[in-house]
Amino acid sequence: MEDFTRFVDLNPQDPKAYHISGLARLDCQDPECAIRDFDKAIELDPTYIAAYLSRGTAHAEAGTNDKAQEDLSIATTMAERVAFDFMMKYNISWRGYVDDVEGEDIFAGSGE
Repeated sequence: MEDFTRFVDLNPQDPKAYHISGLARLDCQDPECAIRDFDKAIELDPTYIAAYLSRGTAHAEAGTNDKAQEDLSIATTMAERVAFDFMMKYNISWRGYVDDVEGEDIFAGSGE
């Protein structure tokens, strides 16, 4: 943990530093401290999908399942948006995918 703490100290504006530190803390069975690191990563980069996934995992391990579900839902929605943007950029049909989501309009507000 000393190495990860030093890494964060050397890179205080890098969300990846906090994410890596949080993963190490999670591996050491310290989900509460891991959550604080993931919080900081998300504060620095609110679009950092992996930090939401990791924080959701930490919340699940800490027993705060409602927060775990919320983070995993955010990460899923963000990932779907990234995938949609990719499909649009490369002109890949997404209509079949939308039909398979059981009528959910996961792309609401996307201008489509």
